[in-house]
Amino acid sequence: MNNTQQLEQIYYQSPDESPAIHSIPSTVHVLKTSIDTKYLDKMIRFSEKHYVENIEVDNLSKRVRTDWFLQNKEGFQESFEPMIEKVYANITLFVNSDVIHGATHINLSKAMMQTRIIECWTALFKDGGSTAPHTHGNAPGTFSTVLYLNLPRGKTSLAFGNNANNKRIINDIREGDMLIFPSSLTHWGFDHDEGRIMTSANW
Repeated sequence: MNNTQQLEQIYYQSPDESPAIHSIPSTVHVLKTSIDTKYLDKMIRFSEKHYVENIEVDNLSKRVRTDWFLQNKEGFQESFEPMIEKVYANITLFVNSDVIHGATHINLSKAMMQTRIIECWTALFKDGGSTAPHTHGNAPGTFSTVLYLNLPRGKTSLAFGNNANNKRIINDIREGDMLIFPSSLTHWGFDHDEGRIMTSANW
């Protein structure tokens, strides 16, 4: 069984979920998977309790948000269990897959993998909000996720690449969709409607 078949076997967990591999202008790829939308409201309600002011360093504009360590709040594990379980079920294959991470990846066996959340935060955007180009670091074996909890227009997009002239835009991202990608991959957003809610995490 090749890597693509393995990915399809693991990620295709329900009839309404179609996993997709997106090639970015490099050897790196992004995986889009999804979580049943019936679990999203609980994550939204939990995040609302933990919005804070005065986040000094941020690449998000016109938003309210939690601090960087939402995972340390009491009740997080229960509220975000669908997201956590989705990542735990899939991250080892993601790291080891040539399909996802290209020929330059570091091969990490299951015995070496210790998956845990390093940081996690939720942001609620106001009209005109945006996400500036950024990465989540360069540590080997570190991956990031973006989970879309609320999209007023029903869909959104996220751009990946080295710069504005060398990019790939993933369109038709819908509520419940989650992107998994190496933390070193530059990404940004530009179509943030009022009420757009997303949870990001580093693993």
